[in-house]
Amino acid sequence: MDASIATIVRQPRSRAARAADVASAIGSASGYHSVELYDVVRGGVALLLGSAGVPVRDRPSSPAGGDAASELVLPIVEANGRVVGTLRVASAERDVLGERDVASLAAVAREVVPLFCETTVRTAHASDSPAFAAIYAPFVSASAVSFEDEPPGEREMRRRVVATLERTPWLAATNGSEITGYAYASRHRDRSAYRWAVDVSAYVQERLRGRGVGRALYGALLAVLERQGFRRAYAGITLPNDASVALHRSAGFEPIGIYRRVGWKLGAWHDVAWFGRTLGIDDDELPPEPLPFVSMA
Repeated sequence: MDASIATIVRQPRSRAARAADVASAIGSASGYHSVELYDVVRGGVALLLGSAGVPVRDRPSSPAGGDAASELVLPIVEANGRVVGTLRVASAERDVLGERDVASLAAVAREVVPLFCETTVRTAHASDSPAFAAIYAPFVSASAVSFEDEPPGEREMRRRVVATLERTPWLAATNGSEITGYAYASRHRDRSAYRWAVDVSAYVQERLRGRGVGRALYGALLAVLERQGFRRAYAGITLPNDASVALHRSAGFEPIGIYRRVGWKLGAWHDVAWFGRTLGIDDDELPPEPLPFVSMA
């Protein structure tokens, strides 16, 4: 059963469709009365991702009467120990589910982890602004990662998203219905000769850092910028920040230099390291004008 589950998980279909197929495969192979896959619990509510058979709440009592049919609930856990979902199965007969079932389903739970940890990157919408504001706020209020002093509210974040999308990308990373991070590009400088250069930034929910969300965002962002016709991308990183340096190096950025003691925040001076990389062709010919992102969306 494990091999077929792994094959289903890798199929190029929607998460919901693959989750339903996984549930059906588990039920068909093992004869369970119901199989349900729940997405990561958010706000105390388990979100049903896919199911097969009779819903657990509607399953009958055991033939002997009295107690409800046997049921197993197993967590779906990443390698780092974070629970990302739940696998729930039930049998129509009492006491059918035992150690063998637990071992088999534990193996299945390991196979379906990628289904619950996928990052999808899409163009941001103005309606995403509350989530963006919530993700960004800790970087402003509790660290020197951002040199802003006050976290922008939802209205200001909405203004920034709408204004940015006229010229350059603003992308959102999602896992199911949850926005897990965002990245965007902006003008490097205002004067005309700089118009083929952009600055880039990415922010990820604190609990999800180190899981590839930033890499997925930058991969998509840099690809779009290259298609638009931009030639150079730059990023400033407040030091020390080993995780951000590693992210930018993995995305092809190389160190340029350091602005020493350039920003005062949280009672101290901070250095900012600048990184840069080429986008697309690097030659000495006059390139075409970059396409506005709004014309490509």
